[in-house]
Amino acid sequence: MNTTLSQSLKVGNATNIRSTILLGLYFILVFFLTRHVPFTKYAVLMNVALIGLFILAFKEVFNGIFRLHKSDQLLLLAVVSYLLIDVFYSLMMQAEPGLIFRFLLILLLIALAYFIMLPKKIIGIFLWLNVIQAVFVTLLALGLVLFFSPKEALMVRFFFLDQNWGDVYSLNGWLYKVQIKGNGLLPVAFFLTYLYRIKRVLLIRGILFAGCVFAGNFAFLISIGLFSFMFFLKAKSVDTLFRKIFLVVICLLFFSYPVYTYYVKDVLESKQQGSLGTRYDQARVLMDDLTEDPVTTIFGQGIGHTVEVITPYRDYRGKIFYELQTLYILNQLGILGFTIFILYNLRLIIINYKKSGLLLLYLCYVLYSITNPYIFDSGHIAVILLLNSLSNYET
Repeated sequence: MNTTLSQSLKVGNATNIRSTILLGLYFILVFFLTRHVPFTKYAVLMNVALIGLFILAFKEVFNGIFRLHKSDQLLLLAVVSYLLIDVFYSLMMQAEPGLIFRFLLILLLIALAYFIMLPKKIIGIFLWLNVIQAVFVTLLALGLVLFFSPKEALMVRFFFLDQNWGDVYSLNGWLYKVQIKGNGLLPVAFFLTYLYRIKRVLLIRGILFAGCVFAGNFAFLISIGLFSFMFFLKAKSVDTLFRKIFLVVICLLFFSYPVYTYYVKDVLESKQQGSLGTRYDQARVLMDDLTEDPVTTIFGQGIGHTVEVITPYRDYRGKIFYELQTLYILNQLGILGFTIFILYNLRLIIINYKKSGLLLLYLCYVLYSITNPYIFDSGHIAVILLLNSLSNYET
């Protein structure tokens, strides 16, 4: 009996040590995702942590695959087989080996992330690291208005651009947009406050919302609006639902004009002059490159392919991050590979995220990410791992 107790204690200690290491690795991952400013130079540690996390969770991934329905196993096999065969295809297409490995790894890890269940404490880690980012973004935006002259603010902007941290600027002199690296998960943290019990939830939600506003990404606000609207409409009776819809309509009628006049109009005008034109240019460049012949249209230009083109908007030579990152992955995999990969992800999402709110969170994440470089990367994996833990969290 003493032997059995001793063995149980050893197993328990090993499990605790493993959980602690997994928590530490996830912390490193999200820390560097949100703290690119000022730690961009050390971001390689994020990738090391991500690989270490999957190595430590290898047995769990294997067991998860084994428990899948045979048809889903075949779909995963199709994804993995296509990606591995595409490595040789990409080499024939003369893609850079380093980029082939980079994108092969990220796509494989996204496909396998659905099988990893991390300790529930990662939910708090994700939330609070993003709260810190939101506070930083908000204080920087307010500080530039209150304590810096336009000339001094311009120097701050040049400093951020020189450090490759992102951009900090104002279109009207009073609202600064802090479009820096590390903002990509702020809306997900905002959504999380609806699904995770925390003290002073309204304060935390307000801090995250402020961070999303000052981040200056209009897609963030669209996703937040959709998520809040859908969450608000949850009702136990038809009468309650109609009352909520009526209240939403009244609010829209009352606030739509001032919000459009003092915010949306300026944003749309700036996008017409800048980002919308850039996104259209990216779409044209990527799709023209994909469809240059029937073979590349079906099978893509190969994993790690770069579009060696210069346009009036941008020099795309060697570029691997696009606002339309989804089209870049399509360009690499082709219609066949991209379709298989998306179908697999949709299937795993349906299997894993049946709990109320999880699917909405994921859809809203995808909504703002598909027009920004926040998808098919390490942040995407961090979100999947978060949702896995949320699916096992009792609200």
